Amino acid sequence: MPRPSTKKHVLRTTREILDLSQVELARRVRLAPVTIKKIENHVIAMSEKAALRISMVTGVDREQLIANSDPTKPEVWIGINKFAPLTKERFESAHDAVSTLCPYCYGSGRITKTVRNCYE
Repeated sequence: MPRPSTKKHVLRTTREILDLSQVELARRVRLAPVTIKKIENHVIAMSEKAALRISMVTGVDREQLIANSDPTKPEVWIGINKFAPLTKERFESAHDAVSTLCPYCYGSGRITKTVRNCYE
């Protein structure tokens, strides 16, 4: 059984709230699982690219991910200068709204195409 982390990371808290394993989150954001593990354990810093990918999938503020600010309270952007606590319900609601997107396009960051017109 892994030892509990002595220093929290907002990424780990986000994963725990969303009930995702490191492997599942890595698959969704297209990063290596070892990268997720190293960020959570403070072995490497969160890169801009990783923060953007994680933010696009989870909704968590990109700047909070990079700075690891307030690591026990991930926040999602809900409007101009408005943030709300991340909840699994908020995450699922947001993802239901994009459920018609092509998994390939959504996973690659091109979130403007739907399954219907993906290959047109």
